[in-house]
Amino acid sequence: MAKRANCRNCKHFIPLYRMSLEQVEEAYCWIHHHRPGERLLGWCEAYNRPVTYIEGTCPRYLPKRKDMGSMKLTSFIQEERE
Repeated sequence: MAKRANCRNCKHFIPLYRMSLEQVEEAYCWIHHHRPGERLLGWCEAYNRPVTYIEGTCPRYLPKRKDMGSMKLTSFIQEERE
């Protein structure tokens, strides 16, 4: 079942500014053939194709872990040792 997703919060999403030149070129070719007139927003590693919209439903949506970013380093190290 597809989950409601925001691509910017997904582990599989690569934003446009982090894409390589080869990926950008491949993405524009794919968009030209399959979705003419759409805007390139990034790349999805799960489907290996460009992202042209940010919000929708996706069965491969995998949210990034937000709790790791606000954890203290000492508690993170203690969890790894256990």
